[in-house]
Amino acid sequence: MRRNRKNNRYLTNNNSFVIKTIKNKWFMFIYLLTITLISIALHLFLQDKINETKYYIEHAKNMERRTKQHITELNTKITQLSRADRIQNLAKTKLNMSNSKPQVDVIIIE
Repeated sequence: MRRNRKNNRYLTNNNSFVIKTIKNKWFMFIYLLTITLISIALHLFLQDKINETKYYIEHAKNMERRTKQHITELNTKITQLSRADRIQNLAKTKLNMSNSKPQVDVIIIE
């Protein structure tokens, strides 16, 4: 019994400081205010990082779309320039080249 009373008294004496501190209104006010301000600062920091990441993702998507569009345009130009009539037309109009002698391929079989 005695030992039990000493333990209870020990717990009561140590807990009384903790309980008094928790019951102190100014301590609780400052504690909760600090937690609130830290939470707000953390939220704003994370929101800024999220928005920055969204901006970089959107920029990368735009660059991808522009690159695909440019590749499509280049493929269209390649197909247009690979046709023989288009090459001949460009040679006549832009380079002022003319076909003065018709070329004849002669195949001799002996």
